[in-house]
Formats: sequence, structure tokens, C-alpha cells
Amino acid sequence: PAKDVPAPDRGVRKVKAYLYPSEFSALVACEAVPLLWRQLFAVAVYLYARSGELRALQIEDLDFEHGTVHIHRSESQRRSIVKGTNTGVARRVSIEPEIVPLLRVLVGDRSEGPVLEDMPSERNLSRALRLYLERAGLKRRELFEGGDTRKNITFHDLRATGITWLAVRGDEPLKIKSRAGHAGFGTTEGYIREAEHVTAGFGTVFSELPPEVLHWPRNGPVGSPPRDDLSERQAPSKAERAGFEPAVPFRVHRISSAAP
Repeated sequence: PAKDVPAPDRGVRKVKAYLYPSEFSALVACEAVPLLWRQLFAVAVYLYARSGELRALQIEDLDFEHGTVHIHRSESQRRSIVKGTNTGVARRVSIEPEIVPLLRVLVGDRSEGPVLEDMPSERNLSRALRLYLERAGLKRRELFEGGDTRKNITFHDLRATGITWLAVRGDEPLKIKSRAGHAGFGTTEGYIREAEHVTAGFGTVFSELPPEVLHWPRNGPVGSPPRDDLSERQAPSKAERAGFEPAVPFRVHRISSAAP
């Protein structure tokens, strides 16, 4: 009975947003961006994991000896329910070597527990990303303006950034699908097609992180950004109360015991 009946019009599929390597480097090197945020942005891009997967990531999932990460859980921000990944596809993949030093900093001398905890809501993650992109002087129009054919950048697009970089680097399609945890190859193919059009002049992907990102805020060198420690929290501004610029955007487990 449905023969010759056209499918519902779902509208134009919007173009994914992502960061070029030069933009990412400027973001993580900007001292006006709180250090913990820069570290979070770097982990999100270099592990190309969903925010729920980052929430659920445990120290035991990082195998530094063999250079792999096991992403097999996702945590709901609203209900704090830990479950499998969104697509039901668990993956154990090689860690990009350039992110290993930062992961070691985040883990410290702990042997168990979450790598990150108390991350803000998805909405506040995305708001903060756009705020800090502007603070770092990155104002490419398509990152901030949505429309019928494109959307402004969200925190989830840091994952899209990492996957796009894999395609630009020329990784094998099936390898990209496995690393990203895509349920079907059609999703992976979209990133590959995008990479085919932007490879020339794209920049060097997965470069080394700046040294100033690889330390704890409380022990940072002179000239480092203000420490995101609970013990140094000031009264929140109006923008902070609105969720645009949290005074303490999220806590790393290692410092979560600091006095309020």
C-alpha cells in the first residue's frame, strides 16, 4: 500500500561543525580559558568519545601499558544511570599518543575511580565551549550561527572533530568506524566524504598538547590561568548563575575533596 508514496520530508541534513587543528591549538593554549576546561576539550577531541562516555570513563578503562582505552559505558547526566554506549557498540582502541601525558596527569597516582566527575549538563558544556572559543579569539561564523543547512558548534562536535581528523589523516574507513563506535558504516562515510573536500591545507591533526596544559591547576607555574579549585571559588556572577560561565565548571576527581 505504500508503493510510490514518498517518504516524509525530514528537511535538509545539517552540516556538522568541527574545529580545524589551528583553532583547537589556539583554544587549548589560551590562558584566558580555565585550565580544567582546556584539559576537558583536549580529552574530548583526542578520545573522540561522547559526553556520556566521558562521564563513565574509569581509570581501569585506561591501559597505559598497551596504549589502549576501553569505552564500553555511558552515564546519563540527568539520572546518573550507567549503561552501555549509545549505539550498544563497545570498543577497545589505541589511545592517540599525544593525549597520553594528559591522561597520566588526570589519573595521578590513583588506581581506581572516574577520570572526570561532575561534568555539567550537555547544554552548559556547549555554552561554555562557544564562550571559550570566543575568548580564545576564534570567531569563524559557522561555529556560532545555525540555520536551515548548518548548526552552531556543540560539545558533541568535539567528538566530530576527532573523527574528522581521523578521516583527514587517512585512516582506513573500517578502522574509523571501529574507533568511533558507529553502529553503521553510513555514519562513518559522512566523515570520510567531508575529509575528501578539506584535506588540502587542513593542518596537522592530533599534534602535541602545549606543556602548560600538562599540570594540575593548584601547582601551575607562574602566569598560569586562575585555578579551578573549590577552595578558591568566588561568588558567582550573573553570567555564572545563568550557566554561561560556571565558576567551577566541573571537578576532576583528584581535587573533588577540596573544602567548599
